[in-house]
Amino acid sequence: MMNWEMVAGCVMYAPSNKRSFRSNGGPMNKTERLKYCIGCRNNFYNDNNSLDIKECWSLKDAKMVSKKEVHIDQVPPWTQKPIRLLSCFHRDGFWYVEPDRIN
Repeated sequence: MMNWEMVAGCVMYAPSNKRSFRSNGGPMNKTERLKYCIGCRNNFYNDNNSLDIKECWSLKDAKMVSKKEVHIDQVPPWTQKPIRLLSCFHRDGFWYVEPDRIN
């Protein structure tokens, strides 16, 4: 099920904040991590291309982090709630700041 949020006046997909680890406390497997790649500009490299590239180079070392997604045209204060995403996640037109940062 996809989680949609309103950020800077735009409706967009935001990975669910509920699963940074498996229910047994272990790290996520590759399939679970790939769910957090949806919307990232580098998701193209996760076997979503005709170049025979099977995996994004950042996926292996990516960690789950909480960040605020800030649109490039959004002026402070940034009061939106942080979202859980992979540390390598990038979306055109947005940047990601630490959750305690408001300007």
